[in-house]
Amino acid sequence: MSEGCSTTSVREEIESVAEIYDVLYSVRRAGFYRVLKDIVERGIRRRTSALQKLRTIVKLHEEDVIRLRLDYYIHMIKLGIEVVYLTKNIDCVKLPQTIPFLRSCVNTIPTGTILTFYCPKHLRPRELDDVGVRHYTFYERIFSKAEIGYYINEITENPLSLFSQKKLEEHFTKELKRGSNSEDILKLGSEVRGIEIPSKIDNKDLRILGSIELDPLTTVSLDVKLDMKKELLSKHIEHVESILRGIRIRKIGSIMNVSRAAFMAIISGRDGHLLKLVNSILKYPTSISAAVSSDLQLAMTQVLVPGDIDTVRNIALALKKASLDYDLELVESYLVDLTTLVNFTAPFIRELEYSPITRDWLNKSIRRALKYIKGRGK
Repeated sequence: MSEGCSTTSVREEIESVAEIYDVLYSVRRAGFYRVLKDIVERGIRRRTSALQKLRTIVKLHEEDVIRLRLDYYIHMIKLGIEVVYLTKNIDCVKLPQTIPFLRSCVNTIPTGTILTFYCPKHLRPRELDDVGVRHYTFYERIFSKAEIGYYINEITENPLSLFSQKKLEEHFTKELKRGSNSEDILKLGSEVRGIEIPSKIDNKDLRILGSIELDPLTTVSLDVKLDMKKELLSKHIEHVESILRGIRIRKIGSIMNVSRAAFMAIISGRDGHLLKLVNSILKYPTSISAAVSSDLQLAMTQVLVPGDIDTVRNIALALKKASLDYDLELVESYLVDLTTLVNFTAPFIRELEYSPITRDWLNKSIRRALKYIKGRGK
């Protein structure tokens, strides 16, 4: 928790704004005052009350108590997700910065490295097959949407309790019983796919997205920051908001303090059951994110874990049991060492400036980069 704040005062602050956190998941606005206007228009709070509560959330975000980030549809900017697994550890910090579309690098336990690319849709997996790496292709990524109000006591007073197998199984039992009818499953599907719209996104939109992605409630004057006229900025913000899913929780400080690893699971199965499992995982405070394939038959989930093997095993068992109960299969699992994680924020802004003529160069560059990483390049 933030320095100088008692557990009680932090709990009271979170309790006072829990309702607003839930609303943020469906607010498709960028910037503090546009988000505030949306909340007021929904009739959630009067303007003065909403203003105070949103400022409290900004303070909690800045103090690393509960951090937020924009959650946007990747496929609407013509990108997909490629997750590549290498059977050797590499130094993510020293990774060449010239690798196109690289989003993140992290080491696994035992020895291995996972690279995540946000790639153009024309870059098919067969191009990565030539390099001889294990890889999975996903269509969309969704970040945690934990029901903060339900878990306030654990988050503020006993975050370790959230890692217990019993607590996880209780959560899955409760959540997976919900939404058993076809209407709810269709709703979950639309949550992943979004509304298909003609792509309007250009490099100015991506610059806006990159500047506010990790600070979605910013009050900074973007026209000055981005050297853009206000009228032009307003137009491009509307473009950006057309691809937003909402504002999601990026991390909860107290849980991060006791987590040094993440359990990554790749699960396959039928779309309705798979989506229900993903949805239930994302509502739990220790979850990070999930990615799903375009046919909704494959998902990758990431759940934070502390550094002891018994807890990791219990979380794996809880996920495996939840999968089996709904006729799903746990295909692969990895233990990720978060101390090695390196994120590359909005790597696609520069790369999307390349014209279609350079596609061959892009494919060759990625293959060459992967060969370099595996120690076969010069």
